[in-house]
Amino acid sequence: MTLRVRFDASDVGGDENSEAFSLFDVATWTDAQKWSLIAFGISFALVVLLWRGIPYGRATYRNKKTGDTYEGWKTFPILWPFKILTVLWHEMSHAIVGVLTGGRVEFISVDAYEGGLTEFKAAPARQPRMALVLPAGYIGSCMFGCALLFCGFDTRAAKYCLAVFGAASVLSTLVCAFTLTKFGIYYHSATMPAKIARRCCPCTGAVKASEKRWHNDLEVGRRMRDQEEDEYGETPEDKMVSLDIMIAVQAAIAAGLALLWYCDDSVALRFAFIWLGSMSALYACADIVQDGLMVGAPVESDCGAMQALYNARVDAYNEKHGHKRRKHHVGEHYYALCWLAISAVTIVATLVGALCVFTQTTAEQAAAAEAFLPSPEKYGPAEFVRSAWASATDAS
Repeated sequence: MTLRVRFDASDVGGDENSEAFSLFDVATWTDAQKWSLIAFGISFALVVLLWRGIPYGRATYRNKKTGDTYEGWKTFPILWPFKILTVLWHEMSHAIVGVLTGGRVEFISVDAYEGGLTEFKAAPARQPRMALVLPAGYIGSCMFGCALLFCGFDTRAAKYCLAVFGAASVLSTLVCAFTLTKFGIYYHSATMPAKIARRCCPCTGAVKASEKRWHNDLEVGRRMRDQEEDEYGETPEDKMVSLDIMIAVQAAIAAGLALLWYCDDSVALRFAFIWLGSMSALYACADIVQDGLMVGAPVESDCGAMQALYNARVDAYNEKHGHKRRKHHVGEHYYALCWLAISAVTIVATLVGALCVFTQTTAEQAAAAEAFLPSPEKYGPAEFVRSAWASATDAS
């Protein structure tokens, strides 16, 4: 990577020293801007290629209710931690808008199959405005991702984003901890001995007795919680991501971000936020397409709920006014297209805005970023910029 360190000893302003930036003239773009767009392009390609995981073999699956079997690829879900984090942001967006419009959160859950649910307290408690709550999930997670993406175009902004990201992660974990939650270590403690014994000596009576006892305990717990199994024999609590796993995912991401902050004046930290922001924003768009445009049958989604909400109001209006000013039902595709357009425009506006705002070179960004959370390891070219700025300050 060739770095362009550009400065004028007569002026210490980083942005003003560079040649005039023009969005439509690539020759005036700095190396940081070009690498930022390349990082976004790579992130986009990785999300598309790895969306369903890395295939590594074929397997036969069975529907426990119908008994039907089918073959499919076994995949390693390499993007699963980032998807779960995005789903958490999606549900937190529902919760924030719901609270702001008067509702009270009953619980927030994120399931292992990349779904989620935010429930509000039922009447007589004050109800949130669902017309605002429903689109907040898709658009909120997209805007959150765009905020990370925007900060990823500048090193100092990435440091600010690191502090906010850490606070938001702690806050979301506390919110989930004080609502309906599941601890995986405790939840699977009864299954671990049976699974370990089955792998070591699968024919022993102790293993069968352990599995039978576990299944009995599980069925009693399900009846007590009044949860029904789906076609794969799983209850909502079975599919729920446990709080300890969510904490582990966020801790692993935080450790990676901390490592990038430590090295070379944190110049690589911004690429991590470009990746996280791209993942969240693109996931929101893909979720809208899957839930509102590609479904073959009615499913429980925000698009379907918005359709039902609007059509119920249309029915009430038509019943009141008769055929004089009759309104017509709107399908979920309409809302999906509107939300998808808003998300796409937000992503494009974020990229254009970031290019126009952050016009420093990589070395200039690293030198300026030392003012906030300075990194122990220094970036070589940034030292020349700092020396030049210091000399210009002394001369003035």
